[in-house]
Amino acid sequence: MQGFYASQGAEIGDSAMLIIQVLTMGSWPTQDSLPCNLPSELSTLCEMFRSYYLGTHTGRRLSWQTNMGTAYVKGTFRKGQRHELIVSTYQMCVLMLFNNADRLTYEEIELATEIDVADLKGCL
Repeated sequence: MQGFYASQGAEIGDSAMLIIQVLTMGSWPTQDSLPCNLPSELSTLCEMFRSYYLGTHTGRRLSWQTNMGTAYVKGTFRKGQRHELIVSTYQMCVLMLFNNADRLTYEEIELATEIDVADLKGCL
């Protein structure tokens, strides 16, 4: 991660940061990972990391395990109250939708995140 951030210099802003753990397939738990749509801030960082990692390591591939992640989300709520939340990656995806909307239906959230129905119901 230090090499990645050093290689990016000033390209990465303060709005999002990744801490990625790269493990061999045998090191991950055996539960299935269904992909989801990450917020654009994070998907851009993920693609930057993918390019960096695959450019420095030959013969490897990356598979994102978004169901295994956590996120620290800073939010400003009613009356200017600020809170820092520790949430799952799926919950972060849902919360970040509200940066651009005050209200969303379940269907809108499902369509925007593409989170598996069972996981989405659990995180909501």
